[in-house]
Amino acid sequence: MKILIAFVTLSALGFCATVLAQKAPDKPKELDILGQYVGTAAQPLPDELKMLQPLIGEWNAEFIEAQSAVSPGGSTSKGKITAQWILDGHFLLGTTEQGKDRSIWIIGYDSDKKKYRKICFMNGGQIDESLGDWNGEFDTIDWLTHVKRQGDEKLSTTQDYIGVERGNGALRANTMVQDADGKLYRSLTIKATRRN
Repeated sequence: MKILIAFVTLSALGFCATVLAQKAPDKPKELDILGQYVGTAAQPLPDELKMLQPLIGEWNAEFIEAQSAVSPGGSTSKGKITAQWILDGHFLLGTTEQGKDRSIWIIGYDSDKKKYRKICFMNGGQIDESLGDWNGEFDTIDWLTHVKRQGDEKLSTTQDYIGVERGNGALRANTMVQDADGKLYRSLTIKATRRN
């Protein structure tokens, strides 16, 4: 009986050693909820999407609020931004966290309209959509959004941009919102550096 137990124990240990010695299989690529690969850019990357490639990664961000209706005294806070390819690399998925404020945004290129499209979902329930153009002078996508609130005949205007600086590789973004009367509602500048 002792011989049988010793044989079974040694056989089991030998099997485990063989399994452990085998090379672990490559980690499968992560799929999103639609079964598309996450984190991989489309190949070949269309010229319009190449402009988004520098945004990919994780960023430590500083959010600088200028004096405005939203921030009468102005303020500065820290947060983070992430960006990765989704849906086989045809769209960029980004997240922003700033204190209690969080948002998820998706950027793609609409070849019919020859414009970048962005949709942003915020944890307060807001949804913003905008069209943007590439600004080769500053390596940014410049967005312009006009919002007509229910019951208001005037439009509020949001102008913003996002890009990565040529010299130091820092991410920069800015949002300026004017209310329907043209008064400054919000002015936010974001400066971010890659996380190590």
